[in-house]
Amino acid sequence: MAVDAPIDLRHVGFAELRRLFDDALNDDDLDRVGEIADALAQAMTEIVRNDDLAAVTEMRGTVTRLIGRATRRQDEETAKVAIAALRPLATALAHVRTTLATRERNARRRRERGTVRAQLLSVLLGGGEHRPRDLAEQLDVAPAQVVRVLSELEQEGRAVKRSGDAEDRRATFYRVAGASGRTDAT
Repeated sequence: MAVDAPIDLRHVGFAELRRLFDDALNDDDLDRVGEIADALAQAMTEIVRNDDLAAVTEMRGTVTRLIGRATRRQDEETAKVAIAALRPLATALAHVRTTLATRERNARRRRERGTVRAQLLSVLLGGGEHRPRDLAEQLDVAPAQVVRVLSELEQEGRAVKRSGDAEDRRATFYRVAGASGRTDAT
């Protein structure tokens, strides 16, 4: 039997990896199955270090498909070893994927909130008092997002909230801090 070179997953696509894996299962080559699992674990470490959500997702799919291939032969000892070696990788990749996806979603929300914040400040600096609902319509964003940013601006002292109105006592209005917003000439 020829000695196979160590597996370097940077140069092996899924089709080749699948072939190597199937060959190891067919030959009952526990060492080769272990090498494949070790190479996947090493590649996973590098991918996770780079915070690459797409690569983590792709690798999770690859590992899951390999587990599926081994599961079809689960009566064989080599397949059992492969499943036992690959399942923890799939679980770890699922957790990392969730973490990275959450991180990306939160970063996107912070960017969006920063954009809404700038737009709100621009409108408020234009003068007058504004209802959150009207601001949300004007900026084409969710009212809850406008209220959240307005609350932040109020806590920072950049916006002033006024409740109550002659027409609607429940109404809430916001204006830029330092502007009176009233036109009483008394």
